[in-house]
Amino acid sequence: MTRHAREVLEFPRVLALLGGRAGSRLARERLEGLGPLPVPEARRELERVQATMALIEDRPAWFAPAAPEVDTPLSRLQVEGGVLEAGDFVPIHGLLFAGREVSEDLGSRSELDPHLQLLLSRIWVAPEIESTIRRTVDDDGQVLDTASKDLARIRGRLRGAHRRIVAALERLLDGLPDRIRVPDASVSVREGRYVIPVRREGRKQVGGIVHDESDTGSTLFVEPPLGVEQMNQLRELQREERREIQRILRELSGRLRPFEPDLRSTLLALVELE
Repeated sequence: MTRHAREVLEFPRVLALLGGRAGSRLARERLEGLGPLPVPEARRELERVQATMALIEDRPAWFAPAAPEVDTPLSRLQVEGGVLEAGDFVPIHGLLFAGREVSEDLGSRSELDPHLQLLLSRIWVAPEIESTIRRTVDDDGQVLDTASKDLARIRGRLRGAHRRIVAALERLLDGLPDRIRVPDASVSVREGRYVIPVRREGRKQVGGIVHDESDTGSTLFVEPPLGVEQMNQLRELQREERREIQRILRELSGRLRPFEPDLRSTLLALVELE
């Protein structure tokens, strides 16, 4: 088809209208990139459309799930030894969930058009891995306590350490003489360290490390010596937590890596269906 013929038929406008109805970026790009096909291929595509229309007419509430954005995670999986970030597992879980739903919906039909059967065969279903990801990260991409027993144990110790530091500093704050105590003072955090506010003249009496001061300079935010020691212990627990999280992400990435082609196949099948 010539460019003039495309313009007369308003072919680009039609594609733009279709693209605006797409539920995902990948589907929109595929739609907007469509061009006229030779008659045999066009007939095959029309048969696929008719099969999908029949599917929807039989179950009007059914719709094809939008393909999630998994380009970056899948590219990282292609790199040997590459480790996915926690947030990367969220769209991968979405891909597995969508693929399983489509597989269950279409697979439950007694008779399925051969065109849709072929598409269905390209969808990889892995409920065990899907479940593992669900236990590992939440919808915001944060690693959950349920990711491993060690992580749950470390975080339990971390919560206890936080409580002990705050309780110890509150006791110290309550025991300060009025001349160096700031009214309505409370334990706070500065530069990632727990501190208490004291008047500048009480600096030497409290000791420790100054992390900040008020705008007027009359109040100092000090990390007392007992806070320094307990905070160092807490920092070690935080390092232990980071090491365990990295181990979890590395292990799960390695588990997924062999199935990168299957994930990509599922993605492309969902895009085609949409």
